[in-house]
Amino acid sequence: MKRPYSIIAGLLLSIPALAQSNLNPTIVVTNAYEGSAADIHKPVQKMQVPDSVMKFNLDFDYSVFSNPYRGAYEFRPYLVSMKPRAEVRDESTLYVRAGAGYALRPEAEVVWTPSIGHGFTLGVHGNLDGFIGRYRLISSRLDEQVRRYEPSGEKAPGLDLRGGVGADLTYAAGWGQAGIGLSCLNQSNRDPLLGADVRASIFNQFGINAFARSYNLLEPGWTWQGTLDYRFGGDRLDAYHPHEHLVSLDGTFGRILADNQRVSLDAGFHLARSGDATWSTGGLVSVKPRYVLRTGRFLLDLGLLFTAHLRDNAGVTDRPACYGTGTQVIYPAIHVRYGILEDQLTAYADMTGGSHLNTYSSLLEGHHFLRWNYLMLGGTPLDFSVERVRVALGLRGQVAERLQLDLSGGYTVWGHALLEAAPYNDDELPRMGYGDYEAAFVALTYGWKSRSVLVDGGLSYRHFMMKTDRVFTPAPFSGDIRALYDWNGRIRGGIYAEFASAREAVYDSYSNLRIPGYVDLGLGGDFRLTSRFGLWLRVGNLLNQPIQRHVLYAEDGVSVTGGITFNLR
Repeated sequence: MKRPYSIIAGLLLSIPALAQSNLNPTIVVTNAYEGSAADIHKPVQKMQVPDSVMKFNLDFDYSVFSNPYRGAYEFRPYLVSMKPRAEVRDESTLYVRAGAGYALRPEAEVVWTPSIGHGFTLGVHGNLDGFIGRYRLISSRLDEQVRRYEPSGEKAPGLDLRGGVGADLTYAAGWGQAGIGLSCLNQSNRDPLLGADVRASIFNQFGINAFARSYNLLEPGWTWQGTLDYRFGGDRLDAYHPHEHLVSLDGTFGRILADNQRVSLDAGFHLARSGDATWSTGGLVSVKPRYVLRTGRFLLDLGLLFTAHLRDNAGVTDRPACYGTGTQVIYPAIHVRYGILEDQLTAYADMTGGSHLNTYSSLLEGHHFLRWNYLMLGGTPLDFSVERVRVALGLRGQVAERLQLDLSGGYTVWGHALLEAAPYNDDELPRMGYGDYEAAFVALTYGWKSRSVLVDGGLSYRHFMMKTDRVFTPAPFSGDIRALYDWNGRIRGGIYAEFASAREAVYDSYSNLRIPGYVDLGLGGDFRLTSRFGLWLRVGNLLNQPIQRHVLYAEDGVSVTGGITFNLR
């Protein structure tokens, strides 16, 4: 019984040792679905991959390609929160996946669900991933009124590690479910731009979460659910020690009127307070009344999202660029579905919008080499992203339970979008900024599943009309694909590719800024030695490209990572 705890502890202890810090507690364990008005639409700072890409329900086993680390672009500090609450089960399960490679990319994931009984379910989980190696240094050069950010030929060491542990306890009763969760997170980074003499950024976060919900009913009756979440985090830098408090309260109360219609009211309250010598407070209050009706082949989901932004401008009066003009009170929340062919082809139309409170920890989630002092140069990091409206039309369907497609197109208007901005002094420090833009988009997600072949991915094209200078647009054209072949359930191998076109920004009336596009091509495979034990190997960036998901940061060259998997169930 003590063994799984030892595995998790051993994996996580390597983080502070490498970053010269102690691992403080951190968390977030959330419900698989929470009726939160504030979560209806959460714009986030994902810049290169298509925002349309989603995983179809193909039961795709991604262990071959499982790579939670994507350089300075994608970081999952709340990976613990992404673990769904364990279902009530009678048997114990243990899953372990661990490995490392060149450059050093430690990876580990542990999930343990011991059998308790009497309606209780316990889930314990831990994860570690990152990169320790050299980065290609990026410099800017002016070429025919275009300032290009490209490798300078020099390299510098860097460190980027994230890990967390968590546990959640769920109780199932006749009236519904309730639970509580704890977890801790450590994010340690040594910026290759600053040199080895500058202290690493060490962000620790602790949190506690509780939830309760009624069972979903198939007959007229009341339904409800609620969650409460608190997190406290802090960063350790040379001259700054920023801290952050986050409180979230979300709930849903509804009534099933008949087997084809229901009404509900979602409400949410999110509050953040962050700072060092100067503190800033921001809050988001959301309420969404909703009516759902199914009639014939139509499904109508009609709602309105009402939001209010709470702001404390103390200490930031000298930074008017922050707290912009993006505030909006009412957003549409309308979804219409029409079944053209039953269970085969559906047409849909969506009109949505929403706002999102960008906290210090959420900025680190998107760009984890950011530091507090970088952010303070352009204003407090506490502000809101606002998508005024997004309209989309699409077709979603499947053929013979093998091929699944989702094709959509539409238009979006952002009044205050969090974007990557032009670096300070041309090429010295990264920076974030807020910009206004509109964009027309078309997106395709696809999936194929047969006995031996699994494929999925997505493509996205967006035409931007940027209204703000010195902020980069997301990549206009981007996409990814993963393909896996299974030989008799013991040997599996495949290929994956992720690509993005160049990103640009208007610098001034005389010149533009440009970050080059890239293609990240990789191979992966695993060999199942027994029903419980296996080996895996992954090779990344086969084209040896300077993949610059964020301006000024590119890892060095081809990577090879391998490890083991163990599944006891």
